[in-house]
Amino acid sequence: MTLQAWRMLVLFGATIFSIVCNIAPIYYILLVSIFFASIFNIINIETQAFTGFGSNVPWLLLFILGCTKAINKTTIGVRIAYFFIKIFGRNILGLAYGIMSTEAVLAAIIPSNTARAASVGLPIVESLAQCTSEGNLTRERHVGSFLSLVYTSASAICSGLFITAMVSNSVIVQIAKQQGVNITWLSWVGERIIPYCLIMFVIPVVLYFIIRPSVSNFSVLRKNISDKLSNMPALNKQEKIIIAVFAIMLLLWIFSGYIDIPIITTTIIGLCIFLVLNIVTIKDCFSDFSTINMFFMLGFLISYINCLVEYGAIDWFNTKIAELVAVFPQHARLYALSLIYFLSSYFFSGEGTKILALNMPFVITGVAFGIDKHTIITTLAVFSTASSVLSYYSGPASILLYSTGYTSALKWMSIGFLNAVIIVCIWFFCL
Repeated sequence: MTLQAWRMLVLFGATIFSIVCNIAPIYYILLVSIFFASIFNIINIETQAFTGFGSNVPWLLLFILGCTKAINKTTIGVRIAYFFIKIFGRNILGLAYGIMSTEAVLAAIIPSNTARAASVGLPIVESLAQCTSEGNLTRERHVGSFLSLVYTSASAICSGLFITAMVSNSVIVQIAKQQGVNITWLSWVGERIIPYCLIMFVIPVVLYFIIRPSVSNFSVLRKNISDKLSNMPALNKQEKIIIAVFAIMLLLWIFSGYIDIPIITTTIIGLCIFLVLNIVTIKDCFSDFSTINMFFMLGFLISYINCLVEYGAIDWFNTKIAELVAVFPQHARLYALSLIYFLSSYFFSGEGTKILALNMPFVITGVAFGIDKHTIITTLAVFSTASSVLSYYSGPASILLYSTGYTSALKWMSIGFLNAVIIVCIWFFCL
């Protein structure tokens, strides 16, 4: 590997490490990174530094999060949560399946697992834990721990259920396209629906027998939920418009592969409607600084990855992974490569940075080993989001729900590893 490739690899690794460890705000890290890249002539500031912004991925993020601002102005998420909890909430396992169902539905219409966790997951889990405890702090802690782990598992799974459930999924679609594999919204869902349903059925049962949460009076809880639903005001005109627009967007996303309307085009149309009707404003779209952070992070990291490819660093990395996996027999290499990728989530805080840093090298390595392109791309895509169950810092839902204090770090990590084993076993069984 050339000296220039080594310098680029060190810069990229240092940038990823700084973001993962949160040593400074992302925009500081990126500015310092670009500064060093420029003064040490690692990249050409004019021709290489901004190539990532020529990709549609950072722009899709910007437009999707703009649309999310519209749905955050409504009570739709909470209504859906209470609706499912009212249907399933006859016992503690029913509450778990109600939470799972809520996340699955919301993942189809809210393209941000952070937004879903912050606006629905966290408040619903805390509310249910308090309602079912009847003032008993020990009981609240047990129920809260159970529901927190259920929700974070649901978030990890459902973030990979739809292409549009998480913006980083579009990076995987782009990588697949570079390998000659075309993925549509429907094909993405079709490949996952059966194993994901099995996983979402099994995990709450396993968690129930480990944590043993107890609730003495579900009739009180069901009455509270019914009262909250009945006390909610009727949908206003703005909320009805938002629901209608998202319903149309969802249909266009689903059939994008058949009507030749790209997902980003549909998203731009939806955002334009919200802007024209003054449901959201440009100020709303940019009011959350994390949106700007993510936009620039994706743009610059994609630029860095382009440089790594150009300098030959990705080929070198692929060779090293290949040497590691080559000790396994041919039929076991898919499993070995996938498990290394899955367990790498211990070193990342958030699915997006992991996908940007590792997905392409692992896909290329798998293809070089003769693994079917579609199989390795799909498996790594599934493990990109599902692996966030491993720790309390691996994804936004885990970070938010861990902050409730219902579950200790050791317990979270232990149960997270068990959930990971369940996910991996069911996926490979259904593969």
